Amino acid sequence: LHRLLRPGGLFVLKVLSRENEELPFGPLRFSLGDLHRIFGRSMRLVKARRTVFPGSTPRPPRALLAVMRPGVDHA
Repeated sequence: LHRLLRPGGLFVLKVLSRENEELPFGPLRFSLGDLHRIFGRSMRLVKARRTVFPGSTPRPPRALLAVMRPGVDHA
């Protein structure tokens, strides 16, 4: 992934959060630790925050929004 970005480029990723244990549907869910394990060898986490996926459900599914750039994450 880091080879696809221009120098100084950013990668923005939004995923369902593991905090959605009660949801009986949807794709895989991730924690910040999961993102560090998956991307930490080549990407550095610049910023992350909790958010939601707005939609038609009574309670919007919780999500994580992460901004990363090439480099090793030491967190």
